[in-house]
Amino acid sequence: MKLWYNKPAQEWTDALPLGNGRVGAMVFGGTHTERFALNEDTLWSGAANQPGNNPGALAVLPEARRAALDGRYDDANELCKAMQGAFGEAYMPLGDLFLFADDTGEVSDYHRELDLDTAITTTRYRIGNVTYTREAFVSAPDQLMVVRISADMPGSVSLTVRFDSQLRHEIRLRETRFLLMTGAAPTHTAPNYVRDDNPVEYAEGGITFAAILYADTEGGTVAATDDDGLRIAGADAVTLYLSLATSFVDADNPNGRDPVAAAQAHLNAAVSGTYEQLRERHIANHQALFRRVSLDLGANVAEADLPTNERIRRFQETQDPALAALLFHYGRYLLIASSRAGTQPANLQGIWNAELRPPWSSNYTLNINAQMNYWLAETTNLSECHEPLLRFICELAITGAETARINYGMSGWTAHHNSDLWRKSSPVGGEPMWANWCFGG
Repeated sequence: MKLWYNKPAQEWTDALPLGNGRVGAMVFGGTHTERFALNEDTLWSGAANQPGNNPGALAVLPEARRAALDGRYDDANELCKAMQGAFGEAYMPLGDLFLFADDTGEVSDYHRELDLDTAITTTRYRIGNVTYTREAFVSAPDQLMVVRISADMPGSVSLTVRFDSQLRHEIRLRETRFLLMTGAAPTHTAPNYVRDDNPVEYAEGGITFAAILYADTEGGTVAATDDDGLRIAGADAVTLYLSLATSFVDADNPNGRDPVAAAQAHLNAAVSGTYEQLRERHIANHQALFRRVSLDLGANVAEADLPTNERIRRFQETQDPALAALLFHYGRYLLIASSRAGTQPANLQGIWNAELRPPWSSNYTLNINAQMNYWLAETTNLSECHEPLLRFICELAITGAETARINYGMSGWTAHHNSDLWRKSSPVGGEPMWANWCFGG
């Protein structure tokens, strides 16, 4: 039930994913510098009243039909382009949390892992005579990320904590132990497959966000740095509580709440308890879903003792049935981590994204990909995790009824190849062979 490695992640795709359906984090497992790449599932580009439906499409439709039926396919293709509209929007990276350790000596006995059964990442390594341990999880019951850094020698935890983001943002100290980062998403982001001289645009009305961090130390001192960070020195251990929120309420009300107040409310509720209490609540909540299924395909003990990347590399040459079972369980883990009742559905990358122009906008691709995320929901007894997609379909039917009426002069509803946070149902730009496909509903 563990993915484990004997070195830190070098690339974002090598990091280990945590999530509670709404908040996601990719954990790199660095020693001297640790990075947590952060996401919140309602942080998308765009604004209310997204352009989409094409009032001119209905007049073109009969001509496009005639061209296709007559075998004039190039003409039909060009006519279909006139029926399309604007591209959809993209899922955004919220930012990064960095930890810069004071102890930068030579590292030995390195180990990092993701325990699928507890949904906790652990990074452990030794520098000199000190063994450092870092645990992290993203809690669904308490709606925040928790990171605990400890050492087996008192007073050995000294580090600096900082935020950063690719989005427009501000960082400031909020009392001695609190860091606050606020910012806004673009109002338009062009897809990564489109050439655009101005691919990322900011204007009024974009979704805003907040990230609040609280540092709870055991021993040692906490102080502000000159560059908007927190400096922790000489602690036995430190627990970081991180809360994220956006202004998004729904597609008609994307700035309907104060993200700072929302993030602070989760933080206030959580820090009244202990780290052990939060950890126990998180594990119990996760295991209530994860432990509904078991699968035993047998094991090759020699292979199971290898790091996961080595097992994958050797899989074609060796018998390792437990690796296939591990992949099965990892799929269940990812659905639980990226889709919970009340959250947004899992998008093309679940809830994890590091790019301003992610692959295919990290959107909902309705010809197959959104469905594929949920193929395992009922068959592995995760009906609760299915709820976000079913609710998404209900909401898409509302915008889709407008598309059916305006673009096609039809009753009922329709959706096309791409959708997004705004429940886009109209055909986007691009080649008609994929974009002008009205069977998404």
